[in-house]
Amino acid sequence: MTVKQFFKSTTFKCLVTLLSILLVCGIFLTIMHGLLEVTAEEKLSRAISKIYGKNVTTEISEVKNKELDLATIEEAYCVTSEGGNFLVKSTGKGGFAGTVTCWVVVEIKDNKISGVGKVAIDSYVGETQMAEIKQSFLDSFGEKYTDGIYYTTDDGFKVSSSTKSSNAICNAVNGALQYVKTEKLGMETNDKFKDFLHTEFINKKSTTFKMAANGGVTYNITTAGYGLASSSTIEITVSKDKIITAYKVTADGSTDGYSLKADIKNGVPFIGKNLADITAILGEGLEYPGDDMNTAVNTGASNTTYDCYTAAVFALANFDIALANIDVFENFEHLKFINKSKSKFTVNEDLSVTYALVTAGYGLASSSTIEITVSKDKIITAYKVTADGSTDGYSLKADIKNGVPFIGKNLADITAILGEGLEYPGDDMNTAVNTGASNTTYDCYTAAVFALANYDNCVPAESEGGKAQ
Repeated sequence: MTVKQFFKSTTFKCLVTLLSILLVCGIFLTIMHGLLEVTAEEKLSRAISKIYGKNVTTEISEVKNKELDLATIEEAYCVTSEGGNFLVKSTGKGGFAGTVTCWVVVEIKDNKISGVGKVAIDSYVGETQMAEIKQSFLDSFGEKYTDGIYYTTDDGFKVSSSTKSSNAICNAVNGALQYVKTEKLGMETNDKFKDFLHTEFINKKSTTFKMAANGGVTYNITTAGYGLASSSTIEITVSKDKIITAYKVTADGSTDGYSLKADIKNGVPFIGKNLADITAILGEGLEYPGDDMNTAVNTGASNTTYDCYTAAVFALANFDIALANIDVFENFEHLKFINKSKSKFTVNEDLSVTYALVTAGYGLASSSTIEITVSKDKIITAYKVTADGSTDGYSLKADIKNGVPFIGKNLADITAILGEGLEYPGDDMNTAVNTGASNTTYDCYTAAVFALANYDNCVPAESEGGKAQ
């Protein structure tokens, strides 16, 4: 066929027709895309209509910190026509296999958060049970709001058939509240984990930590769960050498049909390990290695096993910051008698406790500094006032300074002098406290009571000795 014949052929005519159709369709689609494209303004308008059912006046609210622990703040608006409430678009992490983005109304009154208004779903990624999320569940956030609340599925904020998606929604609402509280109202989060690493793996509300014997840290961790696995509860102790010395799963989050291996529950793969050991298994990114990949995580309950490994990483990676944030006097009695920030104690090898106390002072008396040792039999074996808080014109007796009335005494002996209420007996009342410096003497007696009453708080029942500051 010649070129001239080709241009006259049916084939050429068909090609021209097809190209013409494609050209017309392309132009048409371009025009329709421009006409039908949903702009950011239109999306906001639709969200406002869905939430308020009427026109409202808004102003864009700056978002300085978009990425929070378990949520991303996409955008935010101050609803000026609704009393300065905030409308926040927040994406919650921790879903079944992705995220859920919500619009959240945070209500404001007297420059404080007064409640959660409507919560509406904007979009989601990777969630397969979102049809189970009903408006009644979304309304529960506002209905059950209390000041300072942190929503979790453990507290009933969940749809049982869609627990992981519920978790992502909780995180979206929590994120919106955190954004308004910190960025718009300038308030502290009161988040004890705010500087911790890997908090995405734990339930911060339910996780605690405390001083362990031998200068370590004991965590009681509630995990965030992963995939099909619900949250687990795990007790982990990390020594001052940053080695796991105890690990026990006390509540297993495995779902029906899967079983967490006994050695995982008892901490066999974790005890004696440091951070490098665990991260070498999961990799620096700490990502889930996948099912059937012939890894340590691949067990009969791989999702829960992964949860257990990330809990170990959390405990090890945050040892230093946890230790720095522990209030060693958290559960102590009679704290009003001492200055917590300046006092400390040491557990000795023989299980005696040596306190270096700075008292709170009393009446005319300034604070005193007192060293007291209490034996494992809860008897004072040493007592010395190293800095006397007596004011000018008064003098603390030498026997008080040297601990004569206290050495060899137990708690009952001291409280018998002060009475169960430990109240100041008054001047000139012919009591053991009535000396030339009665206020300071009273301070010395209450220091003895503090040291004796809190021996068990210093030395846990399971302690095997060692030292703890």
